[in-house]
Amino acid sequence: MSTRNPINVHEQLLPGLGQRFDVELDEQDTITVVALRNGRRQLTRRLAGSDAPNAVIDLGREQAATVGALLLGAQFTDSHDGRVHDVDPVVVDTFNVTHDAPAVHRTPADALHQFGDDVVVLAIVRDHTPELVEPDLQLELCEGDRVVVAARRSRHHLVARTLTGS
Repeated sequence: MSTRNPINVHEQLLPGLGQRFDVELDEQDTITVVALRNGRRQLTRRLAGSDAPNAVIDLGREQAATVGALLLGAQFTDSHDGRVHDVDPVVVDTFNVTHDAPAVHRTPADALHQFGDDVVVLAIVRDHTPELVEPDLQLELCEGDRVVVAARRSRHHLVARTLTGS
């Protein structure tokens, strides 16, 4: 039986710029992701006791999406036959659950089971506890919940319909 290690994520609004997310990996390491409004992402790593980051990586929108997909476990195939193969990319999006959504009063596992491995729920953010990212995917979804999902682009509109009703 595996044990879950809590992951602490601190979010900070950067007015006019975007949002900053600090992810505490352990007592010594913190990774910061700055999501800029123009789509770029900046990643930094900071060791405890240091104000200056050890590394800064600036990623464009597509680069950030690719790195995110890899971190989520996406696999890319290497074509040895010289042909280009269509790949259905993974898109990470946040959906606001509405009162008339088919997913209301259902667990994410139940509401999205028909998509199989093409859809993964990453987090649920509740209105009454916005500072807490819910790791329990067996909670029933409520109106106002924000559900962070990684989905194949071809499934994106169906996931949106399930979680938002539109």
